[in-house]
Formats: sequence, C-alpha cells, structure tokens
Amino acid sequence: MSKIANALKGLIQVVLLIVLVLGMIALFRLVSNSASIPPLSAVNDMTQPYPPPGTGTPPSEQTQNLTEPEYPSLISTGTPQATWTPIPTITPQPTTTPRPGPTRPAVPLPTLRSDPSGVIWYSTREIAQDPGTPEVRGGSFEVHALRVSAQPKIIEDPQLNALAGQLNSILRNSAGSVYPSPNRRYLMLLVPLEASSLPYLYDRVDHKGTFLFEDFGGGRFFGWHPDGQRFLFWVEGVALWMVDAETLESTTLAMNRQSYLQGAAISPDGLSVAFVAENSWQQGGEWPGYALWMVSAAGGDAKPIFDSGPQSYLSPTAWSPDGTRLVYYGDCSGQQGEADSPTAGPLCLLDLRTGERKALIMPFAGADPVWSPDGRYIAGVGLTPGKEFCNRGFTTIAEEEDCFYGNYSIYIENLDLNEVIRLTEGISPTWSPDGSMLAFLSNSSGAPEI
Repeated sequence: MSKIANALKGLIQVVLLIVLVLGMIALFRLVSNSASIPPLSAVNDMTQPYPPPGTGTPPSEQTQNLTEPEYPSLISTGTPQATWTPIPTITPQPTTTPRPGPTRPAVPLPTLRSDPSGVIWYSTREIAQDPGTPEVRGGSFEVHALRVSAQPKIIEDPQLNALAGQLNSILRNSAGSVYPSPNRRYLMLLVPLEASSLPYLYDRVDHKGTFLFEDFGGGRFFGWHPDGQRFLFWVEGVALWMVDAETLESTTLAMNRQSYLQGAAISPDGLSVAFVAENSWQQGGEWPGYALWMVSAAGGDAKPIFDSGPQSYLSPTAWSPDGTRLVYYGDCSGQQGEADSPTAGPLCLLDLRTGERKALIMPFAGADPVWSPDGRYIAGVGLTPGKEFCNRGFTTIAEEEDCFYGNYSIYIENLDLNEVIRLTEGISPTWSPDGSMLAFLSNSSGAPEI
C-alpha cells in the first residue's frame, strides 16, 4: 500500500508541475501580447512626417478648416432635423477583377473667384488631462462654421451656427473634422477611432444623416468628387471605393494589394484618381515597394505609373487646379536632396505632361500641402527655423500647445520663381477662393484661433 501511495503522490506532483509550467507559459504570452499593443494617443505629435509604409494609416488629421465656395442656398429656413439612425451600411464584396462603373463626363475645371468670400468649416477639441497620468488625454470635439464676406470680414450666420450646433448634438461632440461637398449639399463628418475614422454623411437638403462603413470599423475619407455627389473612401486591406452620396452605391477602384493605400486624390475634372499603394513590379528592392497608381473614376483600369519610394504618401489636395501636376511625399526620382537649402524636400512635384519629377524646396512637417486657386503657389507646414519636431514628453497641455503652434510655420513656394517664403508661425493653412489670403490656426494671441 505504501508503494502505491508513494506512486500516486509522485504522479500528483508531476501533474502539478505540468500545470504550473503551462500556467507560466500562458501568463508569459498574455504579458507579451499586452506589451506589444501600442498605447492609444489622442494627439499627433508630428515627430515623423508620416507613419512607416505598410501600416495603411495616413497621418492623423489635424483640425481642418476648409473654404466653401458660394452657391445658391440649399438650406431650408427650418431647424435641421437630423437623426442618429444608421441605415444599412455599404458592404461591397471585393472580386478578383473590379468591374468598371458608369462613365461620366468631365466636370468643368474650377474658375478663379474675384473675391475671398466663403465659409470656413473647422473643428475644435477641448482636451482633458488626468493629473495623475498626464500622458492620458481625453476630451470632446465641436464643429463650427465661419462666414467670410467680400470685405473681408467675419459675419454672423445664425443658420450655419444652428446647423453646427445640431450636428454637435447628434454626434455627441465626437466629430474631429468636417468636409463640405463642392455643391454644399453634403457634409462629411469624421469621428476619430483608434486607427481610422467613422464617417457620418449629412444631407443638408433632406436634413438626414447616417453613419457609413460601421461593419468595417470605419476607414479613411480621401475627398469629394468635384461633382459634389460622390466621394472617395478607403478601408484598409479591403478596397478603395468611389461612393455615391445619394444612392450609397459604390465603385471599386483598387483592392487586394492595391488597397493598402498611402493616400489618394481625385483629379479636378473628376475623371481620374491617383493613389499610392504597394506594387509587385519593383526591381531590385525589398517587398513591399510603393508606386504612384492611376485609375479612372469609373474603375477597372488601375495601373502603376512609377516607383514612389519605400515611404511615400499622396494627400487629397495633391492635384493642381488645372489637373496637370501632382505634389506628393516620397522619392523625387533621385533629385531629392540635391538642393543646397538644408530645408529642401521631401515633397515632390510631378508634371503629368512631361513625366518630370523634382523636389520642392519648401520644408515639410507632415501636413497636407495645398495649391493656390491659380496654381502658382503651394502652401504647407514646416518646422520653424531653429525648432525641432514636438514629442510626447509634455507635462501640461499648455506646453504641448506652445510647441505644436510655435515649432511649426506656414510656408508658400512660388513654383514660377522657385522661391520659398515663410509667412508666420501656425498650422493648417487654407486658401481663400480668390487666392488672395490664407486662413490658418495659431496661438500667437495667447489662445488657439483662426
């Protein structure tokens, strides 16, 4: 009996030892997986111009201010009655070969306005900070609109204020940016998520709104088609779609490996879409390579144009107003860094008529470059001379704001004269419709303002 008891005792000890070892392995895996998850960040510190390629996440959107051209009013005199009722989301299923959608005629190119009047849509964020853990940030967003007269002066617009207030109420102060359609009928509001944005489409004629692409966890909005009816939207690893705002029908422009996008933009005539994505034809390089692609707005004919470098990006504002040039971040065909200026590049200018690529000389800190309405200038954000990229080592929100606004400046490059002018400290420049002025964000008065 004692032998049997000893044998059972030994067996139990072995079993307990195995359970203990398995438990330690499971705990190690849990800790390892938890440690590999990056912490959430509420603020883009601009320490790098863009995330590394392959992440599928273009730079976090900063507070946007977009100028809306004048059109006959499409807003009724009543109070907007939007609802928080998502309709069935768009769930197009990628196929092996994207099928082209209907071909539509070219949209007339934009004409230069004679005065700066218009509407500036923008959003603000109230940041809350936990004193015990200053690196943890929270807060809420608010959407606003400013009407600018031809003098120019800011004028009160109760109707726009009521619309902005209604949208803030519907979205519970969660919209981080807003993009009006060129025809003023629609507003695209983006609710920031961890690695993408959830789009909320609002119709200013029917006074209805809905969330889109919830089944995919959101994605990236890459701008309105110039017809004001369609928009460009991308879901990482799934597809790039041209979506009709009225019918919610979508046309697949890129998918599979092409769908790991690093930015996209619609041409001013609405016939073409340029985008940066992985390519398989890169010679002598390591996978993945990245290329600038072109596809028609009807889809079905996407093709790579040239290798754009291992780190490249195309913003929704990439096309010149006449549709003959593109500005992008990446490889400038061996010319990057040739300029004597220590602030040269890495923005590149592509002439679609000749195929010539060259580096711009203006400094660049990751914000979208914007073309002047006449196509003579490009405005952008670069480091203030003597300053460095901001980081997350701040103890207070005030310190962070001082760095964010003070370390970056607004620059414009004259493409005819190859000259760069530093205008002032600030971020997020946008041109007036006539090209005579720039609106931007600054805290030079003591608080962040337009």
